[in-house]
Amino acid sequence: MMIIDDQFALNALILANAVLLAAVAMAILRLERQRAAAAAFWDTPVGATLQAEGDNAEMRRIFEARFAHLEELLEKLSADETANVSSRDALPYRNAVRMVQHGAGIDDLTRNCGLSVSEARLLMRVHAGRIEDAA
Repeated sequence: MMIIDDQFALNALILANAVLLAAVAMAILRLERQRAAAAAFWDTPVGATLQAEGDNAEMRRIFEARFAHLEELLEKLSADETANVSSRDALPYRNAVRMVQHGAGIDDLTRNCGLSVSEARLLMRVHAGRIEDAA
């Protein structure tokens, strides 16, 4: 019976070593994945910025210059958009004024320019000096 006990202990020891070896291998694989992820992080823009922390003043100057340039572009685009919107909004009224000056009536203004009757009457008062009621 002693032989069976020694064989059992030997097999248990081998099994325990195999389990321990598998656990160590899994830990090594996990650490390798984490190391690869950390190395990949330094290739990202955030990682590169953190890595160049010693050049903080230079990075700040570059950032401020880019930000100022973007602000200028935004102001320019806003001014252009405002000009475009105001000219588009004024176009129906310009056409309506021209039509009033050529003798158009309230119906013509509401139908062709998309104005309300009140707007058409106001334009006729201001630009023609009279109100024509449409039938």
